[in-house]
Amino acid sequence: MKKNQIKWTPATPVRRTDCIISSKARENNEIGFIPSYEKEPTENMYFILSHEYFRIWLKERSQYELDTYSKLEVEAGGSDIKRRYVQRYIRPRPVLVKQLPSIKLQRFAQIAAKVDAKR
Repeated sequence: MKKNQIKWTPATPVRRTDCIISSKARENNEIGFIPSYEKEPTENMYFILSHEYFRIWLKERSQYELDTYSKLEVEAGGSDIKRRYVQRYIRPRPVLVKQLPSIKLQRFAQIAAKVDAKR
């Protein structure tokens, strides 16, 4: 009798779903910024030690930001409809101080107080 064995497979990360339906990235089917060195089959140890991957990432990320976000600013600024903003002056709320009653004990009624301040 042969046992029903389960084959082992390495764990893979579970990608969370994009719950923002109205995002522009989802409409354009953009997956975001991916540096070019992630497509390479192996990592270069010299690049890791000399932080070359970091330099590549910074250069490609700045280019990606220029290409992506500059277009969005032009589209947002081109509208003829102007928004109105209601400015409300926020007044600080008064701090409520709890007034505690003064304590008077019968056994100390005959003794004069040394401090005149009440609680």
